[in-house]
Order: sequence, then structure tokens, then C-alpha cells
Amino acid sequence: MESCLIVQGPTIGDNVIDIKKYWNGFPIIFSTWIDQIDKNVYSDTDVVIYNEYPYNKGTSNLNLQLVSSLNGMLKAKEMGYNRVIKWRQDFYPSDYKKLINLFKKDCINFYSYVTHENGYVTDYFMEGDIDDMINLFKIKNVNVPYPEFAFTKKLFDLGLDKKSNFICRELDDENDIFWKKKNLWLSRNNKYKPKMYKNFII
Repeated sequence: MESCLIVQGPTIGDNVIDIKKYWNGFPIIFSTWIDQIDKNVYSDTDVVIYNEYPYNKGTSNLNLQLVSSLNGMLKAKEMGYNRVIKWRQDFYPSDYKKLINLFKKDCINFYSYVTHENGYVTDYFMEGDIDDMINLFKIKNVNVPYPEFAFTKKLFDLGLDKKSNFICRELDDENDIFWKKKNLWLSRNNKYKPKMYKNFII
């Protein structure tokens, strides 16, 4: 099987409904937390992982993102998927088929590379080979200056920076991503630069 969506984070009923709507027909794994109260929003056919919370949540809940995402990816590999999309629960594509066409198959795909804070890859969503993605999320130090620092450092440590692709400049009115929390279409963030530099401090 080619690819599936890993939706990580807390279960918010309206968001789950919207994810199912906007990704209708695409395989989805929900990786959430054991204490969620909106469990009835999932159907018997949904693939849902209820994770235990890690003791150390890390900087800005970095370890929550790592645990829920990684467990979803391991489940995807067990189910036979070759690639995964790690996705926020409050993001909705205008057309997921058009969005997927922007992902390069020989790359790890990100939204953008941001040049402030010494430069980092955004962690909004990521898409790539299942093994590359699993390795990227095996981060031991969760007490970092900011979560994106950890992903960027790991990316360079693994040599995956050489096959990183950024799609922010390719989003437009017909192929966009809506961020519900900020009421923002991601194509509006045209200040982000797709070129990547290793200039952050390790």
C-alpha cells in the first residue's frame, strides 16, 4: 500500500469530522490520547490509537507530538504502508489529491523552511518514506529551545536535508490548506523561503 494519513493530537470532535470529510477516501490513522472524552466521534471502521501520556512532555509539548506521531507511523508500517503524511487535526486541504501531487516521491516534504530563530523546518505537516519518517521522529532530547529545532537537527544528523522539499510556494487558491485554529490559508504565508541553510546552533 502506498500512503496513509497520520492524524496526531487530542481528539476534538468537530476536527475529526472535518478530517474525515476533507480526506474522504484516503486511509487515515488517528493517534490520540487514552483520556479523550469525544471517542464516540470515531466509528468501528476507524483506525484509532489511544496513547498513554509520556512522563516528560518536553518543550511546548514536543514529546506529545513525537509519541502520537511515531506510534501512528509504526502502526502504518505494520499495516503495510510505504509512505505517511503526519498531519495536524486542525488542518484541512482544499483538495487532498492536488496537495498530494505536490509531494516529491524521493523527498521528505515539508510546508516550509523558516529563516528566523537561526532557521528551521516547520512541523505543521510532513510527508515521506515510512522509514525516513520513523527515524526523523526518534528524537531523544525533548528539552530543546523550541520543537522545530529538534526536527531540524535530526534532519541534518540523518542526512535527510539533502532530500528535503518545501511546498509553500506552490500552494494557491485551488490547492491550499486551511488552518482552523488561526483562521488562515497557508498560501498566504508567502514570506517563507523554500531554500534551506544549516545555520542553526547545535
